[in-house]
Amino acid sequence: MDEPLGAPSAIPLFFVSRLAREQVKVVQSGEGADELFGGYWIYHDQFEFGKYFRVPRPLRAAAGAVAEKLPPFHGRRFAMRGSGGPEKSYQRASMNYMWDEIPNVLRDYDGPCKPWEWCKPHFDEAAKQDIDIITQTQYVDMVSYMPFDICLKADKMSMSQSLELRVPFLDKKVLDVALQLPTACRVDDEHAKYALRVAASKLGFQKKVANMPKQPFITPLTVWLQTDLYYDRIKEAFTSEAAHEFFNVDYLVQMLDDH
Repeated sequence: MDEPLGAPSAIPLFFVSRLAREQVKVVQSGEGADELFGGYWIYHDQFEFGKYFRVPRPLRAAAGAVAEKLPPFHGRRFAMRGSGGPEKSYQRASMNYMWDEIPNVLRDYDGPCKPWEWCKPHFDEAAKQDIDIITQTQYVDMVSYMPFDICLKADKMSMSQSLELRVPFLDKKVLDVALQLPTACRVDDEHAKYALRVAASKLGFQKKVANMPKQPFITPLTVWLQTDLYYDRIKEAFTSEAAHEFFNVDYLVQMLDDH
C-alpha cells in the first residue's frame, strides 16, 4: 500500500487482481458507479435525515445532547447524528465508535471529539451550489472517499500485479450524464442507483441482475479475529509499547476478548 489505509477490501482486491493477471493484462472495474449514481446506503440514510432536518435545529441539537448523555437505546445514534448539519449525519456506520465513546479508547483524552469537522468544508462548498442533501453527500464522497480510498486501493492493488485497471464509470462523459440526473433518478425510498438499474434492464441484463441488492466486497475480519493466529497478532499490537503510549490498553484487550 505504501501508506496506511483502513480499507479491508484491499485484501480481496489484491487476490482478485492476481487471479485476473493470470489471464489478462487489462481489466475494467466499477469504481465510481456508487458515488455518481447514488449507490451507497449512506445516501438512503441522508434521505431519511433530510426529513428530520425539517425539525428546527435547536430542537434537534437538544435531542442530540440528551441522547449523548443517556446509555445506548434504539435511535440514540440517529438523534446524535441528526443534531447538526449534514456533515454530522454523514458519520457512517463504518465508524468504529461514536464520538462519545472515544475517551474509553484513547489515553489521556481531553476532547472534545468532532469527527465531522474534517468533511464540513466539503459540505459547505457543496451547499453553495444549492443542491439537496443527497447530492451534497455524493459530492463529498467524490472529493474524499472516492479518490483517497476507493480509487486508491484499486489502483495500488492492481499495479501490485502489473495489471492495468480502467474505470469506465469515471469517464468524463459518464460523469456529465450522472450530473444531469434528478435526485429521484438516483435515490428514493426504495431504490439506489435507480437510473443505472433501469438502463441495465433496457440493455438486456436479466432483471434479477439489474435489481440485485448491493453487496460489499467482504473481508471476513470478524472470523479471522476469532482464530488464534490473528487474535495473537492483534493482541501483541494492542499491548505493544506504542499502544500503551496512545490507548487504554486494558479496554482494547477487553474488546478483543469479548469478540
